[in-house]
Parts: sequence; C-alpha cells; structure tokens
Amino acid sequence: MTGMMTSANGRIGFVVNPEAGCGRREIAEVVRKLLGMLREEEVCLVEGTLESHLAAELGVHTSLISTSEDSKLEARNAATLLLQSGVDVLIGIGGDGTLCDVASVILDAGSTVQLLGIGAGSANVGPLVSLLGRDIERLSLDMLHETQVHGVDAYLAENLVGTAFNDVVLGNTFFGTRDGNRIDLDAVARFSGEDRPAEPRSVCGPKTWIDKNDQRMLVNENDAFAQIIASPINEGGVYAGKAISGLMCWGPYLENYGVLAAASAVMVRTQLRLEDLANVEPLRLAHISFGENDRITIGELLANAVLVIDGNPTCLLGPSDVVTLRIRLDAIRVLRPLAISRGLDE
Repeated sequence: MTGMMTSANGRIGFVVNPEAGCGRREIAEVVRKLLGMLREEEVCLVEGTLESHLAAELGVHTSLISTSEDSKLEARNAATLLLQSGVDVLIGIGGDGTLCDVASVILDAGSTVQLLGIGAGSANVGPLVSLLGRDIERLSLDMLHETQVHGVDAYLAENLVGTAFNDVVLGNTFFGTRDGNRIDLDAVARFSGEDRPAEPRSVCGPKTWIDKNDQRMLVNENDAFAQIIASPINEGGVYAGKAISGLMCWGPYLENYGVLAAASAVMVRTQLRLEDLANVEPLRLAHISFGENDRITIGELLANAVLVIDGNPTCLLGPSDVVTLRIRLDAIRVLRPLAISRGLDE
C-alpha cells in the first residue's frame, strides 16, 4: 500500500518524546523537517507540546487539540487525544518505549490507525521503528507501504499488563540516556520515582521455572540460566540462511511467531566490554518457540524482579507472581519506506 500520507487519506497526528535518548535539539530538528514535508497535509497536534511550538515557529498550519492545564503531555496521553480527534496516521518520534506506548494506545482503542515510527531513543531496535531520526531526509512520503507487526502480550495474574513489539525482559534494569551516554537505570527505583543507575544482575533464583502449555521446560537449578528474554518474530527472513549470525535465526523455519531465550549470563545491558564477554564463555542459550495458540509461563523469580516491556519498566514482581506470555498476531499497522521493508513475504 503506497502513498499513505496524503491529504486524501486523512489527518496526521504527531506524538513526540522530547526527552528521548537522541536529545531535545536533535529531536526538534527531526520534527522541523517532518513539518516541512507535511505543509500541504492536514496535521493535528496537541497544544503545549514541542511539536506545536515548532509548527507555530515555522508558520505551518495545523489543527490543535486542547488539553487541560494539569494534564501530563506524555506519549500515551497525547496519542489518546489524537485518536479521539479522529486522526488516520500517527507519527511517533522517540525510542522503542515511546513507540510501544503509542502502539499500546492504538491497541487498547481497537483502532486501525497506522503508525510511522521515527527512532530517536537510546536503542531504536524494535519493529515499530520505520527509520532513524538522523535519516529523516531520506524519507519519501509517497513511497510508504503498510506492514502488520506482531506483538507479545504479557499477563500478570491473568491480567494483560502490556504488549511488547521488540522484547519482554525480566531484569532489574532498563536502558536510558543521560548526558548523551547510554546507561543502565534501576528499574525498581523507577516505581518510586527515582532516577539512578544500577548494575544489571540476574533476577532468576534457583527455583525459577519456565513452562510451555503447562509442560515444564526449564528449571534454573538444573539448567543454569541468568536472564529471560522473549520477542515476537516480525522479520524472521532477515536471518534465514545466515547460520548463527542472529539470535533467532532459526525462527523462520519453525512457523512460530515468538521465541523465548534463557541465557546463562545477563545479556541486556548497555555496556559489554571484551573482558565481560570473555568471562561468561561458554555462553549457553536455551530457546523455546511459541505460536498463536501457545502459552509461556514463568514463575518463582527473585524479589524485586521487574517486567520490562520494550524498555519500559511495567510491573514489579515477587516470588509468588507468575508471568504469562502469548503471541498477538498482526497487532499494529506500521508504515515503512519500501526500500527498507523486509520480511518473509519478499
């Protein structure tokens, strides 16, 4: 599907996280360039945001959505207001966490709005990222097509707590950028409003277990794993035929849509020195694939484990909590430039 971002196809809304990892100055420049590209389109913005101020500065005509004075202009709130206003396309500018927030609002609303994700965060590795902010000048708005992106739904006590499009991580830290540097931040402290660095450590105890469809697959005291990560397979064709070049390279052949990896070392960390890598050899990975009708359950984690969804600390967990993971197929409609769209259907 091409030519999606034209006035004939409806209103375009912006959701911008000015505090994302690339920094406010670079993000503002990305927004300026996008607003310039969209001068002839029907653009809808939330008042009081960086993007609304830049549009006024540039003299770009937009429709402004009013908000209460005490409303926090976070990604979820902005996306909700824009959906309620009747936009047809949402442009998200931020990191994986920001784009996950926007996508989650679309999901919760049962909307078919399309998402164009511009990566401007600390990692920018998820499938919601259509291109990086630094490459914005390469974007051709009349050469976009739609692709469906799968997600992994995460449940706690059978209640849905979030959908991951890049990964679900069970850990004690998450990625952040401070003073231009990527660092590991304390996920537990985030729940009390604190912002501080922390050393990544295992949250898997000796009795931590992983089941697939009520069948015991792994127990830590026997299988010795230190971290649990799960991801949907959205572009498995990237790895097809490339031997061991990718963690999930065998995924395309299993006709499944998700993979859980239990690793013998804590792998999700911003800094990995050569000596760190050498000290954990031989690295062991146990893989469990899961499909549309499968259910992965994880229990008996250590106290103060955190469920991190696409880089967002979501739930604080204890030893009695059980996390359940399920695949959600074709969760979000994402717009991508034709030149960088990849997948099994090519």
